This record gives sequence, structure tokens and C-alpha cells, in this order.
Amino acid sequence: MGLSNLIANNLISKDKNKSQQAAFQIINQPDIEAWKCLTENSDYLFSFVLQKTGEKIASQIKKENIGKVFELLKYHADVLDDYIADGLAKYADDELNDEMLYLLQEGSFEEKTYAAKYIGKIRLNVAAEDLFLCVKSEFAPLKTAAAQALGLLEDKKSYEFYLNLLNSKDDWDKLEAAQFLSQYGNKDASVSILKAMSKSGMAEHLAGEAANLISINELFYAEEYEVKNLALEAFDNILSGISEVWSLAALFDFKIYDCLCSLIQLAKEDTESDFFGKYAQLLLKAKQKFSMFAENSQYTFDEEKDVINELNEINSLILSENDDFWQIQAENVVNELYMTNAKRVLSAITIISDLKIKKAKEGLTNIICNLKENELITVEAVLCLVKLGFTDEIENVECIKASIKDVNIKAILDNAL
Repeated sequence: MGLSNLIANNLISKDKNKSQQAAFQIINQPDIEAWKCLTENSDYLFSFVLQKTGEKIASQIKKENIGKVFELLKYHADVLDDYIADGLAKYADDELNDEMLYLLQEGSFEEKTYAAKYIGKIRLNVAAEDLFLCVKSEFAPLKTAAAQALGLLEDKKSYEFYLNLLNSKDDWDKLEAAQFLSQYGNKDASVSILKAMSKSGMAEHLAGEAANLISINELFYAEEYEVKNLALEAFDNILSGISEVWSLAALFDFKIYDCLCSLIQLAKEDTESDFFGKYAQLLLKAKQKFSMFAENSQYTFDEEKDVINELNEINSLILSENDDFWQIQAENVVNELYMTNAKRVLSAITIISDLKIKKAKEGLTNIICNLKENELITVEAVLCLVKLGFTDEIENVECIKASIKDVNIKAILDNAL
């Protein structure tokens, strides 16, 4: 895209001489209007353009022009703040540190964000208390920069505070804690985030924070049953959230290709596992979802080229498996109906319903015949049987209705039958 300011536009130009001259002018003049134009439009620039731009800007920062750089700090742009901090950190000394500490305490939100980035890079431990206060800011870039800086400082107080906050009964508190811990960067927190996810109404969001912290597919091979189960549940939530909660760029953030490679391997080799049905459910869900992305341009028309390429790679991986493999997965997901884990049963019913797997009839019938079954599972099983065309074969309708106590679930059931 073209920028309205000539110097800002030159900065993102493919012409190396033009862009270098523009970077020089923005830093050394400094050209505030060009910088404002760049920061205000940064969200619309491709990531590789921002990377090149940041490198050019950082290369122009010298000890003698640091004072001029400070005039740019009132205007913030994600990604570029890292490059500004890198450029300043090369000249770290007591005087510059004091100026940055002052900005962290008294500056605008934008200035505090740059200061937090700088402080993290040079490991200025005396700033820990001020950074902890900044984490509670409503300015999202500052929250992120402060959390990252505290992680680089290995600050135990803030880490333990947010680790404990995961136990809150409030989902927003859990999310705030997960976001902090994800940015803090200690992988040891990943399982704690997954445990909080399992009890949260914002499960997709917490799963995403865990996946930002650790490659979820590493935990697919965990020896502990609970950890492995949580990791598979997290990937289920992530698949649900792609395009709904996050853009397709999340394919890279959550290493979706690697996760699917691991699941395919496990589905072929771990056939005696208690999780074989879960592998099948996740693979079938991924196959369905990524096929939908590939076939509908509405999901991809404004995505960057590398995202489209990654989506194509994922689809190629899925399509490389033959029909026999996918038939086995369909059979395996039916076996999930006999699990005692309610979440896994519900996930299996969803896939069976979406893919209209008629071989699930017996398993679904067994569920609705068990009048002590979880009410939500019962109604979902009934809805699935209806969708599969087996409405007339649901024999104990009145008994099923009588077993449902929740009025909302009963209303859904009445409407379906």
C-alpha cells in the first residue's frame, strides 16, 4: 500500500537508496509527520515490510542522535518498538537508563511501552516494580511489553502472582493471568494454563495463550495422562478458534502443521492408546475445517502470501493420507461415544453430526437409553440422531424428556422432537 506522507512512503519503498535516506531523515531531523504516518498505518503493512522498515530505522540510531529518537517515542507501532529498543540498547549507559526509567514511570502509554522494551533488553532489574504496575495498564502494547520485560528479568513476584490468579473463579482473571504468563515466557506455566483452560468458559483463548508459550504438540507425547489429555483438548479448542478468535496467521503461531504431523503419526502408531479416538476426532475436525478454508475465498482473500502457502501445505498434508486412513478415523471417532470423559464425547458427537457418520447410530442410541447420562450429552446425541435421519428410531422419547431437568435443554429437545 502507498502512504500519504512522501518520506514514510519512501521508507517502505523497494528502492534501497530511497528507503535508507528516508530512515536517516526520520531519525535525524526528526521527521515527526513521517513517523506518525508510518505508525498510524503499521497495522495495514505486511509483516515483512515492517521488519525491513524496523531494521532500517534501528540502523540509523546513533549515540549522538538519541535525543532526537526520544521525540519519536510519543507515537507507537507494534513490531517497530522492538527495533527502536534494539537501536537504543546498543548505547545503554547510566544516563540513558535513568531517562528510560523516568519514561516508564511518568511517560505516556506509548513512551512507557518503548521504555519497557528497552528495559527488558538490557535486564534493568530495578524497574521490576514499575513494570508490574504497567502490566495492569489498559494500553495493550504496554501490558505486553511489561510482561515480556518481567520475563526477561525473571521476576518471581509477578510470575507467582499471575500463576495464582489462574485459580480465580472469574474467567476474565484467568485470561489476564494466561496472557501475562504467555508473554512472560516461562514454559513451566503451560500446564497450569491448560488446567485453567479446562475449567473456563473462554477455553479457546486460554488454549491459544498456552500454545503461544509452548509447542502444544510436544505435550501430545507427555507420559502423564492428564497433561496429554489437556494438550489434545487445547488443540481442539485452537481448531475451533481459528478464523473465529484468530486470523489464519495463527497457523504459524500455534504450529498447526507440526501438530497435525504429530497426530497423524500417533493415529498410525499409537493404536492401543486410550486416545486413539481423540486423535481421530481432531484429525477429522482439521480435515473438515481446512477444506472449508481452501474452498471459500472469503477466508483467504486478504491474507499474506506466506499464510496462503502454509494453508496449502496443511491441506497437502491432510490429502496425502488415503481413503483407508480416513475411514479408520471415522470408525475410531465413533468409539469416543463410549468414553467417560464428557468433553470428549461431546466433541465426538459434533464431528459425527457434521460428517454424518451413520455408523454411530448404536453408540448414540446407547447414550440416550442411559437416563443417568449428562443432560447436555443426551440432548446432543438426540440432535445428532435426528440429523442422521434416525428420528423415528428414537423409542423412549417421553422417558428422555422426563429425565431432563434443565429447562433450556428441555426446550431444545422439545423443538427437535
